Amino acid sequence: MNILESVKQSSCKFRNFVFLNRKSLFSKIILTAVFVILTFILARSGIGCVWRYLFKIPCPGCGMTRAFLSFVHGDFKSAMKYHFMFPSVPVICMYIMFDGHIFKSKKTDTIILSVIGVGFLLHWIIDLVNL
Repeated sequence: MNILESVKQSSCKFRNFVFLNRKSLFSKIILTAVFVILTFILARSGIGCVWRYLFKIPCPGCGMTRAFLSFVHGDFKSAMKYHFMFPSVPVICMYIMFDGHIFKSKKTDTIILSVIGVGFLLHWIIDLVNL
């Protein structure tokens, strides 16, 4: 296999990511914008977290905003106290953007996402116990 064939194969594999498809990219940008606008409206209306509003208990992501604000201000210790899973958000975003293909192996993707899911569940259980 020469270099040109190798590049063609790798670029074809890379183009399989729907993230690079313009239609899909546009729809993901629109959905993100709708999500941000909806979040802003809910925050302004006083409802805030829909989960907490409906069920009167914290959601698995409660504390994430405070964690990111603490992180932006350089207080990593407080950020970890608010929500110790906040470093996983970029991985989750990459998973969504690349339609479930972060790593070369689907097994690795599954393991990483399972660990993240268990982490969120553990944080949620800790929050519920500390009510």
